[in-house]
Amino acid sequence: MVMGKNIKSKDLIKLLEESNNLEMLDENTRVLLGGFLEKVDKGFLEMSYDLALLKEKIEKLQIVAELAPCTISWITDKLEYQGVNRSLGQKCPEYKGKKIGFQSKDSKFYEFAKELFKIHDACLSQEILSVIEGENRYFKVVGKKYNNFEEGVIIGSETTLLKNTEKKLRDTEKLIEIDDLTGLYNMRSVYQKIEGELARGERFSHSIGVIMLDMDHFKDVNDDHNHLFGSHVLSEVGKILKRNMRNIDLGARFGGDEFLVVVTQTNLEGIKIFCERIRAEVENYHFKMGKDETKRTVSVGFSITRPGSNTVTAKGLVRAADEAMYRAKSAGRNCVRGNNELENPVLFQDGPLLERHG
Repeated sequence: MVMGKNIKSKDLIKLLEESNNLEMLDENTRVLLGGFLEKVDKGFLEMSYDLALLKEKIEKLQIVAELAPCTISWITDKLEYQGVNRSLGQKCPEYKGKKIGFQSKDSKFYEFAKELFKIHDACLSQEILSVIEGENRYFKVVGKKYNNFEEGVIIGSETTLLKNTEKKLRDTEKLIEIDDLTGLYNMRSVYQKIEGELARGERFSHSIGVIMLDMDHFKDVNDDHNHLFGSHVLSEVGKILKRNMRNIDLGARFGGDEFLVVVTQTNLEGIKIFCERIRAEVENYHFKMGKDETKRTVSVGFSITRPGSNTVTAKGLVRAADEAMYRAKSAGRNCVRGNNELENPVLFQDGPLLERHG
């Protein structure tokens, strides 16, 4: 009989190997063996449970990967496919071991994968434009490395429909805001844009100016010629304004034969020079369409805020420019008049525009 006092697990294993009869073991050894076997059974039971949970999780992940409305590619640092999900329309064996981008002449996905394994970070995210079968396709692509950065997964979601929808929306908004005749903004959104410029002017301590232009005796153009020629004249004036405006300025057709220009990041001298340049160019321009031709002039009024002003509204700024234009009309037309907030802030208060002029 073998004594169980101070018996060790390796001794127990040796005893089990040397004998098939538990009668050889004393009571203490049998108790120890029973406890050992119980722990082994419990361990196997827990392991089986963990394996079942792991199998369930793997199956769930496989279902998610197969049904996901995006492309999922498992790749190596050699830029070869390990596998893909079914959204690519292909079976995994058709991709496994092949170089990324083998199915297309477009190298954008290949370059993304190359960059992923080149950078020190584990993750990379980009929006890429890929040409597939001659068509521009947009994708939001994210990638992450794992297994000591030797492997990675790339998930790509096509955003072409979203991009096209956004472009159509921008085009529609532009059509709503743009005057068909002159290509300038219409007054639908001008006040809002002026408010935005006033806020920036306050923030960065610069002045904002508004210029109002009114064609002198424009009714004569329609009466002496025709409305088609009158539209041509207005279109040409719009072109003159666009030629002279900076990218940061904004031009609009205020209505009828009136125009408005918002001048940002300017000063009193700068806006005076701009107004005079426009006035002179219109005066010297020869308007001609077929047999119809004419020479015209404009009356110009401007308003300008003090640098960083926080008391003037868009309506107040337009009203002050309109008042200045009225004075230009009263002074004989074809001239420039202006209002400076520093000199006469009362004119920059909100209020109705003056009676329209010819």
